[in-house]
Amino acid sequence: MSLLLDEISTQGDIEQWTTAFDQTASTVLSANATNQYVVTTTWTSGSYVTDVIPDLYKLESEKFLDKYIPVVVYLTLLCVVGAIGNAHAFLVYLYRYKTSNHKIFVVWLAAVDFIACSLSIPFEIMDARHSYTFTSVSACKIFRFLNHFVVLCSGLLLGIIAVERYRKACVPMGRQLSAKEAKYSCMITVIVSIALSIPALIVYGPTSKPVDNFPELVGSDCTVYSSYKKTFFKIYSSFLLLLCTIIFIVCVVTYTFIGRVLYRQMKFRRASQTTLPKQRLTSLSSCKGGPISSDGGATTTLKKEDNSAHIHDEESSYGDHHNRKSLSRSLSTVSAIKMSAKKLKIFDRSKQITFMFLVATAISYAGYLPHLVLIIIQGISRPTYEDISVSIGSFSAILIRGYFLSNATNPLVYCFLDDRFRRECKKMYAQLKHCFDLKRFH
Repeated sequence: MSLLLDEISTQGDIEQWTTAFDQTASTVLSANATNQYVVTTTWTSGSYVTDVIPDLYKLESEKFLDKYIPVVVYLTLLCVVGAIGNAHAFLVYLYRYKTSNHKIFVVWLAAVDFIACSLSIPFEIMDARHSYTFTSVSACKIFRFLNHFVVLCSGLLLGIIAVERYRKACVPMGRQLSAKEAKYSCMITVIVSIALSIPALIVYGPTSKPVDNFPELVGSDCTVYSSYKKTFFKIYSSFLLLLCTIIFIVCVVTYTFIGRVLYRQMKFRRASQTTLPKQRLTSLSSCKGGPISSDGGATTTLKKEDNSAHIHDEESSYGDHHNRKSLSRSLSTVSAIKMSAKKLKIFDRSKQITFMFLVATAISYAGYLPHLVLIIIQGISRPTYEDISVSIGSFSAILIRGYFLSNATNPLVYCFLDDRFRRECKKMYAQLKHCFDLKRFH
């Protein structure tokens, strides 16, 4: 009957009514010229019983307006913010940062996130709009493959980043990942993600599904073929679930150790700032023969000692050898303080990068875990999943697509937590503005 309905609904040359007979069911199906509804007339017990079945496209439109408008708003926001933000992250880190592991990871991650925001999210919007009439085989397979690829690749990259930050923070004297090795690890991650996503090209496609509240109507949606649902897809989805769980545990454990190390370093740094500067400044004051207070005056004296002209004048005024040796020791102390400040700056930068990746990972799993929980519930008990969907309404459709959250928010994390990224973006726009001004005046 569904095939007959499809055949009738596609006839565009009908002026008023087209009638077709299903001989086995003794049923008369009629469609009007605008294809807005179908009339089913059945011969039952010596009389005709007429039933009006709404058109599939009309039902699809009503379902979209009723359920998917919040989802489309959410996905559109992610699409716009993510595509623009990841394009900025990719260009700024690629062209304005020196080669480092940090740069390589962000560039690859931004490229994957850009694919997700510019291709995968628009497909999800299209899929939500055509929940009963999705019939394109190639579009379904390609975009489901892309969805799997961006989720897997993003998760694996965040796992590699977590291990790399752990090595830097917790095993600083051990062998570290070089820039070339970081690049190769990103390439391998992409290849592995593609390989793990290939089954999506096989198991997904336009599949028949009953229409809500109208079981006599059959639509088509981009989902798993029924022939793969019971065996292959369960094994495949279980493997992906296990892999994502392992990556999640690795990230949690590594960042826990990193957090402990950073906390101890911060405590040691605070203790050092309250004791060592006073000892060094007292040593500097003794070589000049004058006392230095432990308040703001100490900083002023230290700045004067750092001035080469001032030091030269002081050196010529000292007559004995003892004072020259004292001044030499003071210069060594100043150099040590400079070196310590440089190390502290490097530590702060490393801590900033680590915290940035930690927040990006946390947001990624904050979006992915609700999706994972709903998928597990759906696999274990379909009625329970339906009850949850009814109770939370449109929010369930948002949660089931929560894995796109990190793809769009990673550039915002870079912007808020990497002050250098903000400066480089400003410089890039200043240079672009300068180029446009030159072209306009010439």
